[in-house]
Amino acid sequence: MTCKELIYKNAFHHIEKIYHDSKYDPNIDLYRSCDILNSISEEQFANYDWLIQTLIQYLNDKHLTFPLRDVCVMASWYGYCGVFLRKHIEANVKIWNIDSDPLCMQYGIQSENTIAITEDAVDYYFDRTDAFQLIINMSCENMEQDDITMIVQSKPIDSIVCFQSSNNHEKAENINTYDSLEEFVDSLKLAHVFYQGEFNSKYMVIGI
Repeated sequence: MTCKELIYKNAFHHIEKIYHDSKYDPNIDLYRSCDILNSISEEQFANYDWLIQTLIQYLNDKHLTFPLRDVCVMASWYGYCGVFLRKHIEANVKIWNIDSDPLCMQYGIQSENTIAITEDAVDYYFDRTDAFQLIINMSCENMEQDDITMIVQSKPIDSIVCFQSSNNHEKAENINTYDSLEEFVDSLKLAHVFYQGEFNSKYMVIGI
C-alpha cells in the first residue's frame, strides 16, 4: 500500500465513523470531517511531496554530523508528513508528532517508532531542546516569531531545521506571514542554509 493509499484509507475510515457516530451523539463535531478532508487535499499532498523529496537530499553524512535518531514534527496535524518521511529513513528512527489538538492523535496514523504527543509543540520542544537531530515545522505562519527564533537559537548547532511558512496574510490563524521568501530566510537567522524555495504560496527553508 502506498503512503497516499494508507492516508486515504485512514481518513475515509474516520470520516465514515464520525458520520455514523453523529447520528446517535449530538456532541460529535461534524466539522472534523472537513478538517480531515482538507488534510488530504491535492494541495496538501503536493506540499508533502515537495517537502519530503527536497528534505531527503540533506539527510546524509554530508549534512548530518551525527546519526539521525529523533525527528520532531511540530504542529503535526494528523501525522501525514511523518508517514511520507518514514519511507525514507531507518525504521529505528523515532518520529515525534506534536500537536495541541487531542483529536489529531485519535484520527491520525500511528506506527512503530512514530509517537503522537498532545501538547503545545513549542513547550514540548523547549523541555528537550537537545533531543532532536531534525525539526520540521510546516506551519510557521501559525507561530509567534519569537518562538521560531528561540527554537533555532536553542537547538543543537548541527541539528537540521525544515521550516515552512507562507505569504497568505488573509487567514485569521496566520499570525506570522512573510512578504517574500527572502524575508522568511532572513527571519530564521540560520548559520547555513542548505535550501530555500517557494511552491504554491508556501516558502521552505532547510538548514542548520
